[in-house]
Amino acid sequence: MGSRTLRKTSEFLNQAQQLSQSTPRLLEAIGGAEFVLVRTPDLGMAVRESNLRSWPVHPAPSVTYKILYSFSDREVVLRALYLAVAPGV
Repeated sequence: MGSRTLRKTSEFLNQAQQLSQSTPRLLEAIGGAEFVLVRTPDLGMAVRESNLRSWPVHPAPSVTYKILYSFSDREVVLRALYLAVAPGV
């Protein structure tokens, strides 16, 4: 299957901008995830009782963020970003 269009909600963009201030390589990690998700979005984990999927990004040792997204045949929509595992946890 070919690539889909990528779209980011304002919520996602705001969260990415805010979180990247404390995690400098976060935007780079998100870029890597975007590359994969527009090509094979079904690889992400299904979020129970929703139409969302989850994809982890690891911008630093022991730091994991999750991207919440949805997709169709034509597009992938990045909807939210949150810290899943922080250093020292």
